[in-house]
Amino acid sequence: MGVSQWPKVALKGTSQVIPRVCPNCLHEADVSLRYCYIRPWDVFRPTRYFQSFRYCGTCAPAAEADLKHHRRTDWLRRVPGLMVVLFAAVLSTLLIVDAVLPGSHDPKERSPVAAVAFAGSVAAAVLLAWLCVRWSGKSALRRCPRQPGQAVWGVAAYYTGSPILDLLGNSKVYRAARPEWLAALVRANRDQVDDATYRLIAGEERPPRDTRRPFAA
Repeated sequence: MGVSQWPKVALKGTSQVIPRVCPNCLHEADVSLRYCYIRPWDVFRPTRYFQSFRYCGTCAPAAEADLKHHRRTDWLRRVPGLMVVLFAAVLSTLLIVDAVLPGSHDPKERSPVAAVAFAGSVAAAVLLAWLCVRWSGKSALRRCPRQPGQAVWGVAAYYTGSPILDLLGNSKVYRAARPEWLAALVRANRDQVDDATYRLIAGEERPPRDTRRPFAA
C-alpha cells in the first residue's frame, strides 16, 4: 500500500508536537529522523515537505535505509530533465535510422522501423529505470529486513503538506502507516483539530481546553 493510501489527518497550526512514539511499531521512540515528502505529481518544481519524526532503535535502521534508497533514486523524480535526455536519445535514433534506410527519404516508402525504434527506445529507458529502482530497494531490504511488529518496511509516517483545495495552506496533513500513531499525534495537538476529527482519530471525546491563566491565584 502506497503512502497516498495511508490514513491521514489534517491539523491546523503553524507547528505540531510530534509524539515520542515510533510510527512503525508504536514503541517508545528516541531516534529523531528528519526527512521530506515529495508529491508524485510535483514533477516540474517539486516541493519538499520536511518534518522530524521519532523512531525506536529497532525501526530506525530500516527507516534510514529507506531514506538512503530514496536519495539514490531521487533522480527518477526529476521527470523534466529525464524526458529531455530521453527525447534527445530517441530523436538521434530516428535520425540515424532515417539516414541509413533505403528509400527512407521518400514519405511514401518510409519504413515502419523508425516507429519501432522510437517505441523500443522509450520502453528500454523505462525498463532500465524500473530495474534500477527495484534492485536498489531489494538491496536495502536485504540489509535491514522487516522485523515482527512493524507495520511497513522503512519510513512509516510523513508530513505531506497542505491539501490541494486548501488555497490558504492553513491545514497540515500527516499520513502514517498506523492509525494509532495518528491518534497519538492528535492527542499531542488536540487544539489543532475540531471535536469531530478528534473523536474520529483518537476514538474518544476531546478533553476541554485548559483556560486557566498561569500563576493565577
